[in-house]
Amino acid sequence: MPWHVLIKVLSNTQALVLPGGAAELVEVEKNNKTTEYMDRIHKIIEWAKARNSKHYYPVWGTCLGFEEAVISFAGNNGKSLMNGFDDKGKFHEVSIKPTFWKSKFFGNLDINKKTIKKVFGSPISYYFHSEGISVEHFNKFSGLKNDVNI
Repeated sequence: MPWHVLIKVLSNTQALVLPGGAAELVEVEKNNKTTEYMDRIHKIIEWAKARNSKHYYPVWGTCLGFEEAVISFAGNNGKSLMNGFDDKGKFHEVSIKPTFWKSKFFGNLDINKKTIKKVFGSPISYYFHSEGISVEHFNKFSGLKNDVNI
């Protein structure tokens, strides 16, 4: 889709969801250079960040979308994403941090906190991942530390 058309479409939305799936984001054989696909996602996220300067426009990334967000918020740096995680075919609980309730996105949800804790306290999140980012590696990238909440 041409950029000028995509901007018109995005301008009629209230948030950006980067879904899971399968796509090559970096070219390992080229020193983790980002792919054309990832470069386009980065441009969209940069647009969303600029939109956020005027009014709240959340960006949510799940699975592949999270990986895209990590790379983009790290300055479109393909070396921000890490390999070698062994978390395939497993279910996990979601650990809710105190900042969850203070965030613009989750802090304003019209839902009982006890219900959220009950749902997320169960192993409901299915993982099939070999890529991700450790907290230590996350903290090496100023764009991640400044713009992303763990």
